[in-house]
Amino acid sequence: MAARTVKSDPQARRVYVMERRGLWGHLDHTAPLGLLRTTAARACRLHGVPPVSVTVRRMRGCGGWYEHDRINLDPDCGRNLLMLAHELAHHVTYHKHPHAQDHGPAFVRWYAHFLDAWRLVPIEGMRALCRDYGVGIAPVVRLPPPSK
Repeated sequence: MAARTVKSDPQARRVYVMERRGLWGHLDHTAPLGLLRTTAARACRLHGVPPVSVTVRRMRGCGGWYEHDRINLDPDCGRNLLMLAHELAHHVTYHKHPHAQDHGPAFVRWYAHFLDAWRLVPIEGMRALCRDYGVGIAPVVRLPPPSK
């Protein structure tokens, strides 16, 4: 699969600032890799996108990154649910909205959905943070809980 190229990602800086200032406390844990992989696999099945692999790789200055159906998490600062939610939002957005900006409103909607579904940050809290930091978010629709 060829990497998508987006010429402009005007919201990226605001999203990163919002994360650092408004969500930083949610980075203060290290999740087992098995939990992160299982969580990602379930989310992909639930939302009808191809599975994504979750790996741990060291990269200076970055907690995680997404490329070609792979989420890479830094072992020091990326093995947590907040980073997984961010990178998984890239994966779902890439497959469901192939022409969307990398950190655009569709991405932020999926990011907020995962944070809410995993009980890290409620949708209302993410909307408030987005307003405070000037981050656009597509309308969030609450999805029913997954069936067994």
